[in-house]
Amino acid sequence: MSAVINYSEVLLTTDVKRSFENNYLKMLFERHRDLPKSDIIEFIHKAQQTGANPSLNQIFLIERNTKVGFEWKKVGTVVFSYNFIQAIANQTGDYEGYTIKTELLDKFDINTFEAKKMLASTCVVKRKGREFPYTAYFDEYVQVKDGKATGTWASKPYMMIEKCALSGALRRAFPEALSGMYCEEEMESINADFDKHEDEKKLENDATVRIEKYDKLIEKSKPENVKDHEQAIDCIRVLLGELTKGETTAQKAKALSDICGVGTFSALSLKTPDELNALSDKIGSIIMEKSQRELTASKKKTDEKPSFFLGDK
Repeated sequence: MSAVINYSEVLLTTDVKRSFENNYLKMLFERHRDLPKSDIIEFIHKAQQTGANPSLNQIFLIERNTKVGFEWKKVGTVVFSYNFIQAIANQTGDYEGYTIKTELLDKFDINTFEAKKMLASTCVVKRKGREFPYTAYFDEYVQVKDGKATGTWASKPYMMIEKCALSGALRRAFPEALSGMYCEEEMESINADFDKHEDEKKLENDATVRIEKYDKLIEKSKPENVKDHEQAIDCIRVLLGELTKGETTAQKAKALSDICGVGTFSALSLKTPDELNALSDKIGSIIMEKSQRELTASKKKTDEKPSFFLGDK
């Protein structure tokens, strides 16, 4: 049995810049129990090093799923309030304010190799008489789902992109103080990874449920589990119904003829139990192949969603 670690004694020293409440560490580790402990410890260290106070919403630990090789893993990412980032710059004594302008700018489209209009915010931070410009393009930061902006990005796009531009310009002007400090608005697009993962899990779960349901139907239709022809025919009727869901009557009739070789369900009564069993297996295989194709197509569509580069320009 592994020893119990007292994180308060390990992590909190006498020279920390901020104090934690008595039960803060315990609550933090319980709240993020699914994250690697190293990510939580990194969050605590960054709070100590920068003086950011979680209770004042100056620093956050956000959970997200990321793909490592062929597996999805949950990780923690540390982000800061853009107001706190600005406060750190101001503490240097060199910060002389900023100007910001948001407008439509021409941006090179890597897909069409042509320029396209894109909402962008350009912020210029002044430090000791020098200017440090930074341009944030909307499509590189916006949080999207199903091709549409979500959350505050949908309701207040100008405010969000301006926060990203200011944060980027501040990092460029004060690299020694702000290197690696990203604001929450800049990092929201990483949730696209999480949404993609959740979509894939839902698709996989839906496909698994369908396949399990079809397997049960096929099992019921086997001769040893069927009391009479009517029960076997009912199973085939349900399987065909699932296969042709949403199709017209003519399409359903064609499927019955093509797969079962009969024009009506009543004609199935002339087939032997072995023949009915073979038909159930055949229809079940077709359904599962169809489900797998749909799952593969949906995953491919999800994989083709644009990703967003969050590095400084």
